[in-house]
Amino acid sequence: MSTRFLLISLICFFSAVSFATDVFEKDSDDDGIPDQQDQCADTLKDQLVNAKGCELDSDEDGVINRLDKCLNTGKNLTVNAQGCELDTDGDGVVNSRDRCADTKKGALVDYKGCIAGVIKQEPVRPKIDCSLINESLQAVEAACLIDTDKDGVADFQDQCSKTQKGVLVNLQGCELDSDLDGVINRLDKCLDTPERISVNKVGCELDGDGDGVVDRKDKCKNTAKGAKVNFKGCVLDLDKDGVIDSKDLCPTTPNGTKVDETGCEPDADKDSVIDQIDRCPNTPANVKVDFFGCVSGDDNS
Repeated sequence: MSTRFLLISLICFFSAVSFATDVFEKDSDDDGIPDQQDQCADTLKDQLVNAKGCELDSDEDGVINRLDKCLNTGKNLTVNAQGCELDTDGDGVVNSRDRCADTKKGALVDYKGCIAGVIKQEPVRPKIDCSLINESLQAVEAACLIDTDKDGVADFQDQCSKTQKGVLVNLQGCELDSDLDGVINRLDKCLDTPERISVNKVGCELDGDGDGVVDRKDKCKNTAKGAKVNFKGCVLDLDKDGVIDSKDLCPTTPNGTKVDETGCEPDADKDSVIDQIDRCPNTPANVKVDFFGCVSGDDNS
């Protein structure tokens, strides 16, 4: 094989490789997906794309995330150009939840999209059974739409018919109690109480001894009033000598040291020299001693 033929072959090979690379790895819109696989070849710069090279549409409503103002639309729902559910009658209640889909413009509606408030028409007839209302409220007699406290829940469904004005209510027309502790949010100072926990009148967990540690976490439930406690609700004993700080006259005793009821190291003869270093442990009372607990000249060493 001649050198010239070999050279020509190499040139052809590398040209083919270069061509294949250009064709199969070219990414015109720089989105990380080669043109050969890219179904959206003109994606805007720096936009996140899926495996097909198209901009993400997280809720699959046909509107890409960049233009979608309602990113959590349910599947298979009809949406507008902004990716939000349709509200054909413009009453603020989307079609999928609107039981009165042709409410007149400007009408005040409840959470179902139906006219809210007291209907000033004929007196309520006692034979009307509002519990039999079907899905379409449009044909329901006016009596079934009466909402005396104007909370958005009709009287026949309202279990709390005297709710204060402007207060948020649940589907039963009663004030919200988010943590289900029996204390409504308006009065609840602890809105995230765990489920099935006993609470006081302001919705907070009980703290029987008033030490700042709730009973559920309190290991010492009868702490004296005003005592400083640790995170377990027990009185502090910083030097861990068994004598609580409020009664400890020597609050920095070395760890493991034997102490008396005052939290101090024992001094049997009361000469102010602790037994551990006292060379004269039986000194008479009121006698002046030296550093080792001995009367001058009476050092047992």
